[in-house]
Formats: sequence, structure tokens, C-alpha cells
Amino acid sequence: MRNLHERFSHVPTQHNTNTTLHYIHYTTLHYTTLHYSMLVGSLGMLPSASVGLSGPGVFEPCHGSAPDIAGQDKANPLAMILSAAMMLTYDLGRPEDGKILEDAVEKVLDAGYRTPDIKIDGDGCKLIGCKEMGERVAEFI
Repeated sequence: MRNLHERFSHVPTQHNTNTTLHYIHYTTLHYTTLHYSMLVGSLGMLPSASVGLSGPGVFEPCHGSAPDIAGQDKANPLAMILSAAMMLTYDLGRPEDGKILEDAVEKVLDAGYRTPDIKIDGDGCKLIGCKEMGERVAEFI
């Protein structure tokens, strides 16, 4: 366990006092994951990582494959993009590239684009689908 701690000692494990929420250290309990998803607004916004003492980790969104909305262009791709950013930063040793993905996601959200899971009536944001959200993120990379 000590080696794992040393390998990932730079990963934030608490919510900062400012308004930016980066990554939350959580247990593998699904109950806990669901509660943390409410802090970021949706499971579609919550990346995750499973890492061991050696070898590659598994980086994926907490929400799984969302089969109930498959093929409807409603899924939020941001958790997958942010999971890729975590993989670049913490597993592949490419934090600059991970930051590029994180910044692109932030810029898209700041520009007011939202998928159905994070859209709030009257918020002035534009409702878009999964494909367009991915395209918007790519434009900022």
C-alpha cells in the first residue's frame, strides 16, 4: 500500500475550499459514488480510476454504458473524457496532455453547453447531445 500511496501522492483527495472540484478519493462502494456524483451534478460528470500497485490502471466513467439511453444521443461524454485525462496524468505520465483535456471540458461548460443530464430549465445554456458535446470539446483541444 505504501508504494501505491507514493505513486499517487499528488492526487487530491479532498474538496478544495474554492469552487473548483477536481477529483474525489472514494471507496468502491456504489452508494458512496452516487453521493459524490451529486456534488458534480450528474454521474455523467464523474470520472473514475481503479489503480493497483503496478501495471496499468482502469479509467472509466462512473456511470457505465448507460444502456437505457443507448443510441439516443443523450449520454454525457464528459466523464469519459475526464477519465482519459486522469489516465494521461496519473498512468501515462503525461500531465500536460491531461490538463489539455480538463481545460477543454471546462471551456465547453463555461461556454454554456449542456447534455440533458446537466441541463437545468432557465439556465441560459444550450442543450446538445453526446456527439456535439464531444465535438465541442475537440474544438478546444
